[in-house]
Amino acid sequence: ETTEVQSSVIPETGNLTIEFYYSRNTFTVTTEYNEYITSVTGAGTYYYEQEGTLTASLTTYETCEITGWELNGKVIENVKAETYTFTVQATNMAFKVYASISVEKMKLGVDLNTSSHTATITSYNAKTDDARNITIPTVIGGRDASSNAVTGYTYEVTSIGENAFIGKPITSVSVPRTVGNIG
Repeated sequence: ETTEVQSSVIPETGNLTIEFYYSRNTFTVTTEYNEYITSVTGAGTYYYEQEGTLTASLTTYETCEITGWELNGKVIENVKAETYTFTVQATNMAFKVYASISVEKMKLGVDLNTSSHTATITSYNAKTDDARNITIPTVIGGRDASSNAVTGYTYEVTSIGENAFIGKPITSVSVPRTVGNIG
């Protein structure tokens, strides 16, 4: 920063106008995101206390959901929306946004193993007019069993339970490499 000092003498009239010029500080807003998000708009350079908005675009709207946002490594509580509005602080701001496959949107029943962070597909709850071609995700987002709130944890799908798709109008099932056990 350059500081320029000027001096003035107050004239006999007693009136003196002093003009100050300054440059407002700017701060950088950056974004990172995981594989279930194609892009996040809104990153860039902002002035202190300027309002900004970040918008995450999900890879598949029908089956994905935002599971959380972070600012400078700290979780932003209770923010699960695709759009986040912020006010620039007096520091650079690094945002991360996470999304995962929603088992509710895919109509999959799952058992989550919270100690190993793995999941077993137990059922497919589709009606006859729903999709007949299923792609099992490699990872799903977790929800608290009592409140149904998104936990922010993800679970790797490692197995498909016995009779998970029995009696359902399915044409095909794509199984990821993470699945090591079927039935």
